[in-house]
Amino acid sequence: MECKIYDKKQISDKNNEIITYYVVSIKDEFYLICDFDFKGEADLLKAKKSYITVKEPIEQHYLVQKAKTNTGGEFYTLKPKADSFQENKGKRETSEVTTKTITDDEKIKPFTKIAQEDKHKSKSGNQYKNQKNAQVDSNAKISFISEIIKLSNRKHINEKSRAKLFNLAVKEIEKMGNIETDILDRVAKPEKLINNNKTVNSNIKSNPKDVADFMSLFNNRDGLKYLTHDFDEDSGFEIESFLQEAESVFKRKTKELKIPTSLYEIVNQFAFEPAPSWTSYDNSFRPKKINIGWSNEEWINWSKTNQLHPISNQKFENTINDFRKLIRIERPLLKKIVGDLTDKVFGSTIQEYEHKAYDLEKADFYTHVTFLRSALKTIFELIKKYNESKKFKIELKREPEGDYFLRKILITHYNSYPSKELDLLLNEWNSDKGSIGKIRNYLNGYCYWSIETKIENKPIKINILKDEKNPSYQAIADSSIEGFKHILTFYYR
Repeated sequence: MECKIYDKKQISDKNNEIITYYVVSIKDEFYLICDFDFKGEADLLKAKKSYITVKEPIEQHYLVQKAKTNTGGEFYTLKPKADSFQENKGKRETSEVTTKTITDDEKIKPFTKIAQEDKHKSKSGNQYKNQKNAQVDSNAKISFISEIIKLSNRKHINEKSRAKLFNLAVKEIEKMGNIETDILDRVAKPEKLINNNKTVNSNIKSNPKDVADFMSLFNNRDGLKYLTHDFDEDSGFEIESFLQEAESVFKRKTKELKIPTSLYEIVNQFAFEPAPSWTSYDNSFRPKKINIGWSNEEWINWSKTNQLHPISNQKFENTINDFRKLIRIERPLLKKIVGDLTDKVFGSTIQEYEHKAYDLEKADFYTHVTFLRSALKTIFELIKKYNESKKFKIELKREPEGDYFLRKILITHYNSYPSKELDLLLNEWNSDKGSIGKIRNYLNGYCYWSIETKIENKPIKINILKDEKNPSYQAIADSSIEGFKHILTFYYR
């Protein structure tokens, strides 16, 4: 057996111990591993929970060339093969990746040596008292996950590899437990890092109308309706022909419309991946890992045997409902989310605030529910942080606009105003920095987002996520300013 190391990262954890990560290939498969997970070749091949398989040989897309260092050591360089990157139309980026080869005879000595060193540390009373329970500091792992996502954005990475690298990062994210606090608050959204124009237009320019158009397919019998609704036609249900037609619609529409990569992945995993991996949430809004979906062999076999829609099976219906609640705010979910967040963010101090909510139970629209919840949580955290005023309200406004129905969530923190000048705020708010940057990443592509307030005592509206036709900011009537107001505008049809 030959094991090749394709990348190596060394990061300090919270105890200032050096943790080493590797991206390796074994038998033409990629693996993401940490040094403390492996004591030798047997563990490397058997410890399925310790690594993620990408299942695509590097040699299929790269020319692997052997070279020597100045000191006589050997290494490899990887160059993209021309025929593997035709979509770049001659503009391929030829990068080199330094690699190291470990042969059979060496029995993966680096991993064995690391394990032995850690075992020695354990006996000597160092931080690693229990190898199996060693925990990498979340900062270190988040940095590594970010690097994996950035790797998927390189021009020479083809579609299939890019999608798999993205899924690898997602799975590593899911391992970390609380997605909201450990990841979503601190890792840049994949839409900003992945450029996957072949499968989905991820060059997002905040187009919630396209999200509304795409999600309307779930109400269209010639679209994706029967992924979430029972089959109501006269003929029997044939799952394989249905999935073929649904996937055709999905691929065509995701090429036409600008939808967020996260939305694309949710639908693709739920409907069209034979071995899906996606995350919804439970009744307490905790992450719920799911590994079944429409294209799973279990669903297909059951449906073919019974000639029924999978929703007729209670187990499968539960999964369909997990998907539905991930992509849609239905009555009275928004009211429940806001109540849960105010309890979590403010705790017992909520009694010090004057706060009101209006018509939240009427909200009904499509979005990424987990991302919206994270955005609202961050807004509430800002209200708690800048608590010179302890009065706020959140309300829902509904109105038509052309072929769409608008759903506006307005959050007003009374008598709260920024202290910085306009130019400085514009620079900050148009970046990914700080709390505003986090909210921007959560909402990007799903809704428009504006802030109305006074800056240097001048009433102003700043459009952070906006239609291209709208200005970055504009003067507004003084009478409409009550403090610091967030306006989140979703589209529905």
